[in-house]
Amino acid sequence: VTLEATDPDELKGKVLIRTLITAVCGSDHPSFLGDGHWTSFPSAPGGTLHECIGYVEKTWSDTCNEGDLVLAVPGGFGAMAEYFLGQGQSVVQVPDGLPKEQLLMAQPLGTVIYCLRKMGHLFNREVAILGQGPMGLLFTGMLKNLGAEKIIG
Repeated sequence: VTLEATDPDELKGKVLIRTLITAVCGSDHPSFLGDGHWTSFPSAPGGTLHECIGYVEKTWSDTCNEGDLVLAVPGGFGAMAEYFLGQGQSVVQVPDGLPKEQLLMAQPLGTVIYCLRKMGHLFNREVAILGQGPMGLLFTGMLKNLGAEKIIG
């Protein structure tokens, strides 16, 4: 992989990621259906996906090292590309040797945790979750861990 930068400072804080596995987020669905207001056809290289696990091939950031396995969020989109240039602050090192499909769920789990923090006290409460897709299942697991008395899903 060759990167050309007219100004070396353009790469400061960036990381080159080799994508291993990606996930389709609910916010990606409209673009696949042709309804995405933030995308155009043809889409940019790498498509619209923005959740992935990959290896750091090269780094210009002090947040990670070359060879690290990371959960990465491309700058907006592009996770379907074999390689993409992302921000060092948008990668989190993850342990190698665990199933990458499970590690990839850390990003949507973060969204669930963010939402639950806004909901306040849930211990001994009755809650309903509309839908048991990937996000609904994450909500169910987290609500159980937070002590919800009754979970209707």
